[in-house]
Amino acid sequence: MLSPMALARARLSTVERIVRPSGFYRQKARHIRGLAKHVVEKYEGDIAGMRDRPMSELREELLEIPGIGPETADSILLYALDKPSFVVDAYTYRLLDRLGMRIGEDYDDVKTTFEKALGRRVEALADMHALIVMHCKRVCTKVSRCGECCVSERCPSKRE
Repeated sequence: MLSPMALARARLSTVERIVRPSGFYRQKARHIRGLAKHVVEKYEGDIAGMRDRPMSELREELLEIPGIGPETADSILLYALDKPSFVVDAYTYRLLDRLGMRIGEDYDDVKTTFEKALGRRVEALADMHALIVMHCKRVCTKVSRCGECCVSERCPSKRE
């Protein structure tokens, strides 16, 4: 199931069983198969063909596929296609909110701010996203553990 061709041909129940641990498995399975079918139909199942497309066109194409929103499109661009596209997720918003950084509520505003600050290097964008996710999963959780935070002295949300 690691190729678009295999996913596109798989029974929906098989894909559901595979993605079940991730939650919302019925909906995700449908959307994963939809993406796989798109890659098979438009690129003959070869994601390398997708890499040759200009990123802005490819992002718009991904956003037209049912079930793919900005966060998923940017994740595909960054992690699967090695395109310089910052992924904004709930962790990003949480960290920015806690730090009192008001760089915009709109997804594209936040994305653009990070891309301007970090440049167009895929590694830098992927590393920053991964660091934010890791920090928010370990320290800046829903009930934060400020005593363990490396930036707590500068954080306006610090809890005693």
